[in-house]
Amino acid sequence: MKFSDEAAPVFGMFFKQIQKRYNTQIKITVMSERTKRMEKNNTSKYLRVLPFKGIANFRDLGGYPTQDGRETRWGALYRSGQLDRMRTADMKLFNQLSIHTLVDFRSRSEMEKYPNRLPENHSLNILELPVLDQANQAMESEIRQRIKERDYAGFDPGVKMMQSYRQFAADFTAEFRSFIQAVLRAEGKPVLWHCVAGKDRTGFAAMILLRILGVQEETITQDYLLSKTHIDRRRASLVLLTLLAGRQAAALVRPLLDVRVDWIQAASRAIEEHWGGFEEYVRDGLGLSDQDISRLQDYTLS
Repeated sequence: MKFSDEAAPVFGMFFKQIQKRYNTQIKITVMSERTKRMEKNNTSKYLRVLPFKGIANFRDLGGYPTQDGRETRWGALYRSGQLDRMRTADMKLFNQLSIHTLVDFRSRSEMEKYPNRLPENHSLNILELPVLDQANQAMESEIRQRIKERDYAGFDPGVKMMQSYRQFAADFTAEFRSFIQAVLRAEGKPVLWHCVAGKDRTGFAAMILLRILGVQEETITQDYLLSKTHIDRRRASLVLLTLLAGRQAAALVRPLLDVRVDWIQAASRAIEEHWGGFEEYVRDGLGLSDQDISRLQDYTLS
């Protein structure tokens, strides 16, 4: 079971208690009606959402139109949640994607607690770029303590998430620069990037890359919000948290499972405020020249 980037450690703590108490493994397979319709109606030879059983939110970013009349290539840019529960059956599909570069945005503690399970003898170029390392640990510790003490006053997880999104643009430019440079070095070979749930750090990375490629902001926002569909599959987990720790505890964690337009917009505003504009962010922050951008577009657009 996968959760949001911030909520996974908190839920993990309570599920271990539940499993110990009832001596059972908890498995929730809730699929929203929206997801069922989307997957049923997808008749293209390309799939937006790939059918991995053990990887949440695995998506192909192909087929998005750009302002110059091209579109993002299918099979070149992938985003997902963490890979720690990749099943044996998933390995075959994963190998078929011929992933060249794997970028991991999780914190060091997340990598240690949930190491990725990858095919044996893989030839992946793996790039670890921890984002929100200390902030994640601090939030996890605070949430654990508040739930333990049943102290919920003065803590707004939505505000915390918005602050995190602003940090992406202001405090983690080096990490996202390395990500963009990795996509450039791949020269069109498939790249996969992920965090825990594949929605926050992964979503910001997708946003800046698609914007560099010339995808319209409305389309980028729609892609970002697609994570909500897959988060809906896991909302039943809040019922378990409610049973164990109460409604206030579940209410504390619920926003961490979400994706919200104002969060990704806060990241965009932070780019404008910190760098003076997106073009300046790309040039001065991400270190891309006009030639680099043209090469990146030629590699990943068709």
